[in-house]
Amino acid sequence: MEIDEINRYLWVHDLMGTCCNQMEGMEDEYWACADEISTLLQKGMSFEQAVRTSFEESFWEGCFDSSPRKERLAALLQTVSQRNVECKL
Repeated sequence: MEIDEINRYLWVHDLMGTCCNQMEGMEDEYWACADEISTLLQKGMSFEQAVRTSFEESFWEGCFDSSPRKERLAALLQTVSQRNVECKL
């Protein structure tokens, strides 16, 4: 998965609730996380673990342990899972 695609998914799902996906010019709010996720994926880490690792390094450990961030992460994982199924078809 390319960094641009990861960044777009992160922006759309706005995992940390910054409202960046509602403001023009904030499309790269999660670019550093997307870059790190891409690197971790290339090293063989699963997408979910790569997201958790990147965000916990960028924000705080356990940042997805509570709502609504937990639900946003679940929605992101569902979107990426569907994308992966469609790519295999």
